[in-house]
Amino acid sequence: MKASFIRLLLMVLLLAVFGGTLVAAEYRVILRNGSWLRAQSKPVVKDGQARIRLLAGQLALVPESDVDWKASESWNRRRPGAAEVLPRTLPTPVKPVPATIHMVRDPTAAAAAESAAPAKAASEVQPPATEPVPSPQQQDAQLRQRIRQLDQQITDLRDQKVDLEARARSAIQLADTAKLRAQAQEIQGQIQTARATQNRLILQLSGHKP
Repeated sequence: MKASFIRLLLMVLLLAVFGGTLVAAEYRVILRNGSWLRAQSKPVVKDGQARIRLLAGQLALVPESDVDWKASESWNRRRPGAAEVLPRTLPTPVKPVPATIHMVRDPTAAAAAESAAPAKAASEVQPPATEPVPSPQQQDAQLRQRIRQLDQQITDLRDQKVDLEARARSAIQLADTAKLRAQAQEIQGQIQTARATQNRLILQLSGHKP
């Protein structure tokens, strides 16, 4: 009598422990990148896509070429038993699934999200920022600074020209002399351009004065 009661108690405890589990068949789909998916059955290929019904019930679409069919068949033949005890909360695969897997969503929800996207984007459009217009005093200060910079640039160019002309006079080879004089002429053109710009800015500065 006592032994029967103990056996009954053990059966009740086992039912309490394993009552939250689900016995279901699993078909493991091995992918070519080394990851895998736990499916309810062997995938069905349609239009170049492997349609995989996951254990949780979702439908995943994977390109047929991404599935390692030979490895999948080999693993499912070797696995122990035709069914295994699975917990209610399914474990996460050891390796991440590839980005080529597409989960099939509710088309109504997707259409609603797409229709709401343009309205949100329109509300986020910001008007272009306008730069502040400098005052006449600020404009005059900028002109004076630019005129001083050009004056220093002209002085530096003149020094370079004098140095090139001196080297051309002391050069032994005629080719070197011609090359140095050509460089001096080029610098003279830069001096004339800088001087013309400086004169234009001086006239512009004079026009700002009352």
